[in-house]
Amino acid sequence: MMEGKMEGKLVGTAEAAVLLGLSQYMLRKGVKEGRFPVVRTTAGGGQGKFLFDMRALERVIADEAMSNVQNIFVAGTLGGGVL
Repeated sequence: MMEGKMEGKLVGTAEAAVLLGLSQYMLRKGVKEGRFPVVRTTAGGGQGKFLFDMRALERVIADEAMSNVQNIFVAGTLGGGVL
């Protein structure tokens, strides 16, 4: 990913979605589910807006990817399948 380049950078929903290759919908859904860390601003009234720390988001996505790989490995091993 872009670790180092985006370290500590706060970005809005649209930019974070583009940088991560996700739709804005999926990014907001991940926030609602508690998967993605977010800072919610209240500046300007209304509902505010989300700001994402790219380093934190990249870490969450990397952790989820590693977990998925481990699950595939365990399923392949236990199921007698060949990876």
